Amino acid sequence: MIKRAFVVVMLAVLSAPGWASAAEGVSEADSLYLRGESFFFGRGVKQSCTEAVKWYEKAAEKGHSGGMYQIGAIHFVGRCMKKDYAKALKWFRKAAERNHAEAMTSLGFMHDAGLGVARDYEAALNWYRKAADLGDTQAMINAGNLYRLGRGVKQDNLEAYRWYRRGADKGNKEAAEAASHVEGFLSQEQLDAANQGSRR
Repeated sequence: MIKRAFVVVMLAVLSAPGWASAAEGVSEADSLYLRGESFFFGRGVKQSCTEAVKWYEKAAEKGHSGGMYQIGAIHFVGRCMKKDYAKALKWFRKAAERNHAEAMTSLGFMHDAGLGVARDYEAALNWYRKAADLGDTQAMINAGNLYRLGRGVKQDNLEAYRWYRRGADKGNKEAAEAASHVEGFLSQEQLDAANQGSRR
């Protein structure tokens, strides 16, 4: 169920238009990335995933983390090519090295689920923490799930709630729903302390 939810998120990322249009003053890497977006979504050109990947790779060669992430996501989902977790892992790592939060979350999930790499909950949580520190709410949900289910850590509903609440405070509805579910397992005193901490 968790894997299916993550794949839905990945598809949503690939379906998001991202940059609406090229603006004056963009870098060469941004221009190459935008060209990839044009082909991926068929904006002003015939839609072509193959062409999109080509331009994403050109952007990646210039250090564009978004291009690296998109290539990784395409390989992960297998939307327009055969799934290849090894290549997805490689590109996510490249993007994560450049502080791309969603790439970090993706790396965390791959370690969490054992996709293309040995299952390692400690490594997963480490990537989720890094992504969460950059504001990625999916990472907050995933970290909460590890604590709620006791995967690689001692089962801890309070810590799970804190992670979910953190995502909820940033407007993530899924995080809010998860926090609401866990509330029933906590005392009012625990909830008060957790909510006070989340407001700091």
